[in-house]
Amino acid sequence: MARRSSLALLLLLPSMLQACVTAGSAAGVHPEAAPAGDAPLPLRTGGEEAGVAMSIGPGDVFEVKVFQDKDLSGTFKVGPEGTINFPLIGELVVMGLTPNRVAESIRKQLSEGFIREPVVSVLLKESQSKKIFVFGQVTRPGTFVFSENMSILQAIAVSGGFTNLAAKDSTYVTRREGGLERKYTIPITRILDGARSNFLLKPGDIVFVPESIF
Repeated sequence: MARRSSLALLLLLPSMLQACVTAGSAAGVHPEAAPAGDAPLPLRTGGEEAGVAMSIGPGDVFEVKVFQDKDLSGTFKVGPEGTINFPLIGELVVMGLTPNRVAESIRKQLSEGFIREPVVSVLLKESQSKKIFVFGQVTRPGTFVFSENMSILQAIAVSGGFTNLAAKDSTYVTRREGGLERKYTIPITRILDGARSNFLLKPGDIVFVPESIF
């Protein structure tokens, strides 16, 4: 009986392994996941993540254009409380809003008794509220202003590029997600070769380039 049970288990083993692989794929496990201890590289999409990256915060500077009204058009800097003072409207809360939502808020309030069907556009000019940090074997380590769709290669470039001692493919990004800290090891050489997609950063990311041991 024991020999029959062992034989049945061996016959079922390939199917069980295939089921595990299928389950892993369904859960979104990347076939080229990072080494043990690191999180798999995330798949970046638009939508909510992009909105968070573009959202306005204290210290940011943006330009408002109201069509055919120069008196209402101008450049505004967001105060510490996340507000601006806009003509005719007064104090306007903009913190956490994307430029499009700020434009919609201004348009709506201007249309309530001030201007008939105003056309409003908002362009973010300086994002001082969102930063990234680059340390380790780069020419100019430090803190840098985050820009929309900023990639790992752009971060390395603004920090002056790798030093001769850089272990490029050991570069990693530390990121806080859902209250947890995750580390992503970035295959820089494969990105440069076009074998892997560029890794997009998020505000608050910490990029670290270790020193090569060779």
